[in-house]
Amino acid sequence: MAHEIAIPYLLYADAQAAVDWLTDALDAQCAQSQLDKEGNLFHAEMRIGEARIMLGDPGPEEAYGGPAQAKRIHAMMLVYVPEVDDLFAKAVAAGATPLAEPTDKPWGDRTCGFIDPQGQHWYFHRAPA
Repeated sequence: MAHEIAIPYLLYADAQAAVDWLTDALDAQCAQSQLDKEGNLFHAEMRIGEARIMLGDPGPEEAYGGPAQAKRIHAMMLVYVPEVDDLFAKAVAAGATPLAEPTDKPWGDRTCGFIDPQGQHWYFHRAPA
């Protein structure tokens, strides 16, 4: 994955139905997907031409939901940057609320997350070298 790109992450009540619709209606390609323990789709990376979006199932956390669920988070920003730790510290010092401290993930990315002062959810990733 390229560095220093922003990828919208959309949450759907039915991630598989969203993938199917994007594939049929927009000729999107599913570049990557992950299933949960029950075999349900919970994450997918889609490509529409050169554009990328990620989408997923909101999971069990009550704060997250699909667009039809009022007062629930249904969109996030994933931004790939060269350095995660310094950016996280700077954001928190500037008033962001931490969601996830910088950590290495099993798929190789180093990630962190925070909520900006107006309530938007941001996740920053550094792809493996």
